[in-house]
Amino acid sequence: MLLMGFLAAMLSKMQASVADVIHDRELDRGNPEKSRIPNALDRLGIEGSLTILVAELIGGVFLWGWIAVSIHMPAYLGFGAAMCLLGFIYTYPPRIKERGLFNHLTTTVVDVGCVAVFFFIAGGSTVGGQEIAVLTVVFLYAFGYHVSHQAADTYYDRVHGISTFTQRLGVWRSVLLAGVSTALAALINIYYALFLAGGILLLFALCYLYVALRIRNTKQQVQSDRVSRWFSIGLWGTIMNSSIVIDLALL
Repeated sequence: MLLMGFLAAMLSKMQASVADVIHDRELDRGNPEKSRIPNALDRLGIEGSLTILVAELIGGVFLWGWIAVSIHMPAYLGFGAAMCLLGFIYTYPPRIKERGLFNHLTTTVVDVGCVAVFFFIAGGSTVGGQEIAVLTVVFLYAFGYHVSHQAADTYYDRVHGISTFTQRLGVWRSVLLAGVSTALAALINIYYALFLAGGILLLFALCYLYVALRIRNTKQQVQSDRVSRWFSIGLWGTIMNSSIVIDLALL
């Protein structure tokens, strides 16, 4: 059941990524650190990419429905459908991507929701203090890497007339905010004796701080390019999430 939940969550998130790539392909083409994305889209073609998007969307909703029927809880289907919808309107109107702080709160809450779903699937309806602490940790570090991910696009978003949270805050301040948020997550982990995840998150927090200070007095394009070269939401997110899973498994 946990495997089905993981696949459902991944398909729901992947369709959002494909929708974003299709809609913003010209913007990404102008970003030297992301030009490979629209190039890959060109090889697949728009129709091929749309086929992948629809397949992921249908597959994700089907799996959420299967989970809901299997454990007699329709709420899982509702959560999955909401996750797919939010992923789609992240890029398309009303375009959450351009809704300032609300964008990051939405994407972060979706991440936390996925973790909460796994808790419920694994342990029934029981969620205690430690589970709440873990959800808080996930919220804090996920918020950080979502902000950093957008910080890397700040200059190119501005050139294309896209208004975002990191434009208002500034690139280096956004990275600094990510560092503070991740440091708080690390401290909570350490308090609950999740030392592996706590140490890894603390290391990432220091990396955020280092980069923020290094780019502070440079031009916005330079700041965005350096963050883009240094930061990978896929790699960083995988390491952070894996450290939490390993720590919980060792308890």
